[in-house]
Amino acid sequence: MGTLSPSHRRSSHETFLAVIAPFMYPFRCSACNWRGMMGRASLLQHSKLNLAINAAIHFTLLVALLSVFVWVRGIMHPV
Repeated sequence: MGTLSPSHRRSSHETFLAVIAPFMYPFRCSACNWRGMMGRASLLQHSKLNLAINAAIHFTLLVALLSVFVWVRGIMHPV
């Protein structure tokens, strides 16, 4: 079994997530070379909790983008 060590942010997606969720950080496994976002606090280092947090962040972003889209469409094409 390998150890997890912090990794550098590699993409604009990871940089964007770092701004929105500063408690999440990319990690890499030394044994299997897995790379993904995990929490820095010990509570957030559980995979199921991390998955739930990532899903909540992505769902919130999707709802926000859809709200902006509906708002702009309402301005452009009033009923």
